[in-house]
Amino acid sequence: MIGTKLVKERGADAFVSAGSSGAVGAAAATYLGMLPGMERPTIGGGFSSFAPNIVIMDLGANVDCKPEHLLSFAIAGTVYARTVYGIQRPSVGLLSTGAEEGKGNELVKGAFPLLKKSGLNFIGNIEGNDILTGKANVIVCDGFVGNVLLKFYESIGDRARVWLLGKYPSFKGLVGRVFDRVLPIKKLSYEGEEEGSGLLWGVNGVVRIAHGACKAEHILHGINAARKAVQVDIVGSLQRELALYKAQGIL
Repeated sequence: MIGTKLVKERGADAFVSAGSSGAVGAAAATYLGMLPGMERPTIGGGFSSFAPNIVIMDLGANVDCKPEHLLSFAIAGTVYARTVYGIQRPSVGLLSTGAEEGKGNELVKGAFPLLKKSGLNFIGNIEGNDILTGKANVIVCDGFVGNVLLKFYESIGDRARVWLLGKYPSFKGLVGRVFDRVLPIKKLSYEGEEEGSGLLWGVNGVVRIAHGACKAEHILHGINAARKAVQVDIVGSLQRELALYKAQGIL
């Protein structure tokens, strides 16, 4: 609460915390307020070890969503991909259990037509096996799915090391060198624009929520990334984009 109040009162330009995601999100929404067009804040981040040009919205800020929330997440993700990755017209995919329209749960079915008529570069539903291929630059899902996906992804490096050591114990030195030098575990866990932290999109100020397992270098990266977000006016970019969609009656 103190950190977000400082941003609100212009005593700080940004706030970075590895505290409870729920507490940071609640404080930010309460003291900074939401941008018009965003009912819920969303955490965005990517998996740049294997997919350098994708961003997933939401990675855990909202476990229960409505279809219109996913539309606002897609708009925020489009601004993210444009400002951070330099992709002028990012493609947007809706994460579902099938590529065909009409597949998925009620949330996905309800969000599909909203995204289809939004004017975004919406390519339809994508499946889990499309995530790392780069088929969509922006992948939209609720925070329940996104957080499970993120934590599964974080486990890949450690599990791969354990499996290889068990399968080929005589290559222990080689396996260690591969993971330590070529493919460090932390690269599978924290690499990307977020490097252990993600921007909280939708609140009227720069707030980054860091992973509870972050090391000092990840916190440092989070601070530097927050500084960059202020410099390029990410909040203003999203605000202007949302205003355009509201003027068109899409939001």
